[in-house]
Amino acid sequence: REGGAFRGLLDVADQLAFEAVTHGTHVLRYPADVALADGDALVIGAASYTVAAPPRRINDGREAVADLVRA
Repeated sequence: REGGAFRGLLDVADQLAFEAVTHGTHVLRYPADVALADGDALVIGAASYTVAAPPRRINDGREAVADLVRA
């Protein structure tokens, strides 16, 4: 799936992030109006990632978090 750039916060995943068990090595927090799905490919900086599980909404649905793994 091709899309445009968007702002988000990338962090190394803890075992428990945002009160949910993570499925990847990194966690991306981003605006919920960005459409990401399990299996989507992303490039952040010069690194490639794959969405490892369906994203979850947080903060009353205004934001989402996606578990990522390095591709």
